Amino acid sequence: PFLYPAEHKETIIQLEEDWGSRVGAAARCVCYHQLLNPMYHDAYRQICGNPKLSCNVQSKLFGALLDKGVADAMRKIIVVNDETNAASLVSLRDTFEEVSERLEKQDKKKAKKEETTFLVGESFTAADLAWVAFMFPILQPPETAPLLGYITDDQMPPSVLSLREKLRATRAGQSALTM
Repeated sequence: PFLYPAEHKETIIQLEEDWGSRVGAAARCVCYHQLLNPMYHDAYRQICGNPKLSCNVQSKLFGALLDKGVADAMRKIIVVNDETNAASLVSLRDTFEEVSERLEKQDKKKAKKEETTFLVGESFTAADLAWVAFMFPILQPPETAPLLGYITDDQMPPSVLSLREKLRATRAGQSALTM
């Protein structure tokens, strides 16, 4: 019950649904747009071959077939192209701007500056949890890389690194990284 306080339940559910439909899909599209480029197939294989993130049989099969048409099929099936990538980037930036504005409004309601700012109300709710969960793949908090075995920054597409740094620098990004 504490994650969905009655007075904020409707707002929290609306935020979860919005982020689930907009941000999750947009983040995947942006990442796929880059990682399905043959130049980054090795990095994608490393992500998919990580036993912490997928099963061994699946990752070996996927890795072997990535260059043999799987990447092209994924682009077609989930509609990943320059146009959807551009739209996804706009969606991500808009969402980060909206959440940053929400946090700034919440900041003004706090009695003490050093208090944690929450997205809805005065305590941690499902909205905060959802924000962190949806942002995790795109923000990749540095302290989690060794735990999950993500690819290193030098293996990442520069455009993804640039986007990640820009989003991390926003009020919304900082909130997700410190939550």
